[in-house]
Amino acid sequence: MADKPRQKKNFMGGPGRSNYQVWVIVVLIASVLGFTYLSNSNSAKEITDKQFEEMLLRNDVQFVLLIKNKDMVEVTLKEEALQNAKYRIDLENTNPFNNQAGPHYKFRIVDTKIFVDNFNRIQEQLPEEQRIGYKVEERSDF
Repeated sequence: MADKPRQKKNFMGGPGRSNYQVWVIVVLIASVLGFTYLSNSNSAKEITDKQFEEMLLRNDVQFVLLIKNKDMVEVTLKEEALQNAKYRIDLENTNPFNNQAGPHYKFRIVDTKIFVDNFNRIQEQLPEEQRIGYKVEERSDF
C-alpha cells in the first residue's frame, strides 16, 4: 500500500478544514480592540450641568463638545485641573483606564438652544482670557 503524500497546511488550515487556532487569535484580538475602543469612548464620567458650570467658572475646562443628535455634552479638562486631587481621584474611581486626553466628563442636555444660552450666560461671567468656545458634532450610533 502506498502512502499518500502529505499536504502542507496553509495559514488558514488545510484543504476542506480550517485552523481553529487562527480564528481564536483573531477573535481575541478583535475583542481587545473592541474593549479598548468602548472603554475610551464611554470612559467619561456622567455629571450634572451644575457641576459643569462650576468647572467652567473655576477655569478647569479646556474643551467642550456638543453632540447635537445625542443631546450630550463632553467636557475635557485642562492639564492643570487633572493634577487637582479632586478630579484625579474622581476619574480614577470611575475608570482606572481613563483616557487622559479626554473627554473626562459628560452630561445630558434637554435642548441644544437651552445649553447654548446657558453656556453663553456663564461665559459672560468670566474674564475675556478665560472664555472658551465649544464645538458642535453629530455622531452615528456606531
